[in-house]
Amino acid sequence: MDRLPAISGWHWIRDGIAIWRRQPNALGLVFLMYLSLNLLLLVVPYIGPLLVLLLNQVLTTAYMLACARVDAGDRAHPRQLFAYFRAPAFWKLGGLGLCYALASFIASTAMSWFAGPTLVSTMLNANSAVVALDPVAQVTLVESFMLGSVVYLLLIIPLWFAAPLMAWQGMGFAKAIFFSFFSTLRSAKAFIVYVFCWILINLFVVINVMAILGLLGMSSNAAVLSIMIPGMLILTMLRYCSYYTSYVQVFGKPQLPAEV
Repeated sequence: MDRLPAISGWHWIRDGIAIWRRQPNALGLVFLMYLSLNLLLLVVPYIGPLLVLLLNQVLTTAYMLACARVDAGDRAHPRQLFAYFRAPAFWKLGGLGLCYALASFIASTAMSWFAGPTLVSTMLNANSAVVALDPVAQVTLVESFMLGSVVYLLLIIPLWFAAPLMAWQGMGFAKAIFFSFFSTLRSAKAFIVYVFCWILINLFVVINVMAILGLLGMSSNAAVLSIMIPGMLILTMLRYCSYYTSYVQVFGKPQLPAEV
């Protein structure tokens, strides 16, 4: 695990996009199945949201497996999303999902503490009341969201490689987190560039899409429904692909089973 130069953060994104371009339809289908499974889990009475949190790393690692298959010259297939439901790593990945859920709770608590529960509730509801807020309240909302995002990133980045280390190298829970923490620490500059580049990419897409839709005279609701949401989903899919390429650059290509 050599120290990576800062430019590696951009290379992860570039290489992730290159992986997607090899089989955009197949990886897109796997990602749609990923979203569908999460929606199905959400509708489970009482425990749906908890299941989504616990299985988050199981499904995310499975999507990385699809990327690894593409990288190895094979085909991505939706059945690969179920690979770790029957693997020994299932319970370890579920425990890691609980760690991510805890990080999300801590980040939400930080947002609530900074902005106050009323403002945070208004932001999370994402309704027209946000528009009616005074400028100071709107700035506070933005600042609280930024604070929550920073807190969440600081908590999850040390866990960045833990899931694939559990699934692909057979590491135990504590050992995988240990190696993930120190590998991300040694790659800190690359992670800073990685996060910064994704922020710029998201801003570029949002600003340009909204500008084009404004010129076309489309309403904000129509923009969100017709273009913005699909655009954000595509960026999320590309980010998942770059998750795989970041692992490859640090630990090398994984040794996968003959067929999954």
